[in-house]
Amino acid sequence: MSNQYYIKRGDKVRGPVSETRLNELLAEGKLREPDLVSLRNDGGWKPIGKILKEEPNSTRTAPPRAS
Repeated sequence: MSNQYYIKRGDKVRGPVSETRLNELLAEGKLREPDLVSLRNDGGWKPIGKILKEEPNSTRTAPPRAS
C-alpha cells in the first residue's frame, strides 16, 4: 500500500491523498513548493520540495518554481 499524504495550504488541510494523486497534483501545478505535506493530519508538516528531496526513489518531480 502506498503512503497517504495530507496537504496544508495556509490554515486549510485536505486529504488524505494517495501518492499517485499527489504526483498528479504536482504535475498539474496545483501544488507548489511552499505547500506543506505530511503523512499525518496533525503535524510533521514539511514543504513539498523538502519531501521530494528526502525521497530519492520517488517517481515524482519537483514542481516548477514560481517566477
